[in-house]
Amino acid sequence: MRQLRVVVSAADYDEAVAFYGEALGLPARDAFAGDGGARVVILDAGRATLEIANPAQVAMIDAVEVGRPVSPHLRLAFEVDDAEGSTRTLVAAGAELIAAPARTPWNSLNADRGTLPFALVDVFGEAALTGNPLGVVDLTAWEEPVDEEWLREVARELRQSETTFVLPGRKGAVRALRSFTAGGVEVTGAGHNALGAWWWLLENGRVERPAPGAGPLVQWIGGRELPVLVREDGALALRQAPARLGAVVQDVAGPTEAVGLAPADIGARPAPRVVDTGAAHLIVT
Repeated sequence: MRQLRVVVSAADYDEAVAFYGEALGLPARDAFAGDGGARVVILDAGRATLEIANPAQVAMIDAVEVGRPVSPHLRLAFEVDDAEGSTRTLVAAGAELIAAPARTPWNSLNADRGTLPFALVDVFGEAALTGNPLGVVDLTAWEEPVDEEWLREVARELRQSETTFVLPGRKGAVRALRSFTAGGVEVTGAGHNALGAWWWLLENGRVERPAPGAGPLVQWIGGRELPVLVREDGALALRQAPARLGAVVQDVAGPTEAVGLAPADIGARPAPRVVDTGAAHLIVT
């Protein structure tokens, strides 16, 4: 073995080079350009080692350095002369500080930087970029209280019809879900916002898939517990809250105009009215 090389795929190449090259201080050894705008730079990171740790060791490192589980499957560790100074420089360059530098039992000073897992999921589609898009952000590793305004800001930034935030479970629920539109309005019903989130969680092993016959998973959404049915073929189904009948709507001129219809196009029986199974909808026939 002559060299260990880690390849990072960066959508913003110049930003990544500035972060690792300038902020972290890794000198460039080689740089190449190819057809179609292909670019790569090889940064010298000093001596390379491959560290293999079992779950107990990973848990111990997290407990010492952060105080809670944060490590992903793979992580990068850089040995520097000034951990505190390098941490300040990286945070100023855009890194998220997970924990301040801490002295370890083996007399090293370590600081952790992490990322927030999120995905864009296409629900009710047979191929990518079809169906009903959804943003999903996994916050289950966070132990600090979640600021609601920050959730709204993230949803506005992702600009999906809805963004679902996955939170630690409560009571008998495996996970708690909160969803917001791009306009910052919270959606409490269990529709594509919940279905897409659960598909992503199960598909990526973030929630263990129940054994056949084990019964449904339970989610906390909209202030209530609702089941998530995982069928043996892998398909998912949701059970919504019981329907609550709201007011009968007499004047349908506004709603019909919004969808390009005339009031005469709406049937009289059953009369248009609001029905709520977690999110209120005006039902017309």
